[in-house]
Amino acid sequence: MRGYQFMNHNVRRFMSLWDCPKPVIAKIAGWAVGGATDLAMCANLPFMADDAHIGYASTDRIGE
Repeated sequence: MRGYQFMNHNVRRFMSLWDCPKPVIAKIAGWAVGGATDLAMCANLPFMADDAHIGYASTDRIGE
């Protein structure tokens, strides 16, 4: 339950950008991994540099 509450709080904070009455611009240069990806995707206008990387860390090794 504690983990759920923590994640729910994070999602609500990220979505506050989505609900913002003013346009939100995200500039992605370098790496945006995990929560940074969620944050960038909640912006109205995400702009990425040509050499930027965005996504989530690999979960291939979970359970090993």
